[in-house]
Amino acid sequence: MRKYGLAVTTLAVVLGLPAPVGHVRRASANPHYIVSTTDDSTYDGTCDASHCTLREAITLANSHAGDDYIHIIIPDDDPGCDGVVCTITLSSTYGALPPLNDMSGGTFVNGTSQPETNPDGPEIVINGSGSYDCFKIWSRYNTITGFVINECVHGVTICDVGPPWDPGYNTISGNYIGIDYEGTAAAGNTQGGIQIIGAHDNTIGGTTAQKRNIISGNVYYGVEIWGDDAHHNKVVGNYVGTNADGTGAVPNDWNGISILEEAHDNMIGGLTSGERNVISGNQTGIAIEADACYNRIIGNYIGTALNGLDAVPNSIGVFMGNAAHHNYTGGTIAYNTNWGVRVDGAASIGNTITAHPIHSNGDLGIYLTNGGNGGILPPSITTPSCNSAGGTALVGRTIRVFSDYDGQGRQFHGEDQVSGGGTWMVTLPSGMFTYPNLTATATDTSGNTSEFSAPVRNGCEFLWMPLSLKRY
Repeated sequence: MRKYGLAVTTLAVVLGLPAPVGHVRRASANPHYIVSTTDDSTYDGTCDASHCTLREAITLANSHAGDDYIHIIIPDDDPGCDGVVCTITLSSTYGALPPLNDMSGGTFVNGTSQPETNPDGPEIVINGSGSYDCFKIWSRYNTITGFVINECVHGVTICDVGPPWDPGYNTISGNYIGIDYEGTAAAGNTQGGIQIIGAHDNTIGGTTAQKRNIISGNVYYGVEIWGDDAHHNKVVGNYVGTNADGTGAVPNDWNGISILEEAHDNMIGGLTSGERNVISGNQTGIAIEADACYNRIIGNYIGTALNGLDAVPNSIGVFMGNAAHHNYTGGTIAYNTNWGVRVDGAASIGNTITAHPIHSNGDLGIYLTNGGNGGILPPSITTPSCNSAGGTALVGRTIRVFSDYDGQGRQFHGEDQVSGGGTWMVTLPSGMFTYPNLTATATDTSGNTSEFSAPVRNGCEFLWMPLSLKRY
């Protein structure tokens, strides 16, 4: 795997030089532990030139006050290396790795320091033998980067276990989690990929390709954010449920991303292309449930490949239910087998679905069931034309107008506030609607968004392309 700037950091460490500016928080005087073996069955509590296991390095980092580096540099003749990757298999003697728990400083666990031998991904595999948790974090400012993490119970767990620990501001980036080292097939963690329990301000991924995690092939979920203390976490720039190329499915068996149990104010995606996640190929792309609230789903591709055009469907794009409330959903949601977005249950209210493409889903683009979003009704389109659409709805609602080949919302065109007379009008500044059918949604002042309205023809005389020519 290409090492980018991290290889420079490793070289600086080996030579005793200061780290690059990007790592200035970690002073060069702090300890640097070099893991030199795939062995996990021998433990004497020391790290020296002759023998240092990952388990010993984590234990020593925890015991040292202040920041620490752990680098992996394993010789290619190690019994756990096959010329492409080196595999550290957790032994039954010691079980799960110790948690990163030093509250006096963070630990940087760096798999990218291993010499390049794998053209398809990271060189260091952490294998949990199907029985053990792999990386666990209880403290702050830790980074785990450059590993294949598979066949663990949980690949990475960031968990609040109570005072004095406070698991915040950690970064998990540049890893393959639940997928094999070639990035093509499942090697799943048996409960899930990354679990954030009651932890805050953590970052999963990053805005560059080298920081992207591939979180795929896991049993149950790819990423789970859980608990009322789980807030202001960011999941950005990852592929969740796809292969490493972002072109085909390697599904997480249940949800790509789950946000549960009052987790709030978390961000999935963002406004820039670098923050975009590709969340495709899963049973449900994103599930927000159990009183989770004020979470923002922005700018992602949900149900497509990394180009945003080709189909890699989830069964459901986004599900909000079981009293999920006041969440915000945008991004491209397309090609999912069933619904694009489903909001279910009378207590699931205030969930806003914004002016972004929702199209080509097998069932409804937006589906409200059992009183979801208060059962808000869509507006009526009564005056369609080539370049404007008007109609009726309840006063004060925001009407967003789309065009599509069918009854969803492939292209957003504009919005209007319903006037005191109960009417609205959207007029294009120039040109005409992109596609032949017009639809609209209504959003009330509490944030509830409706289903798409029944489609109506826009009134233009235009020869529309047949389905076989339009990537439908």
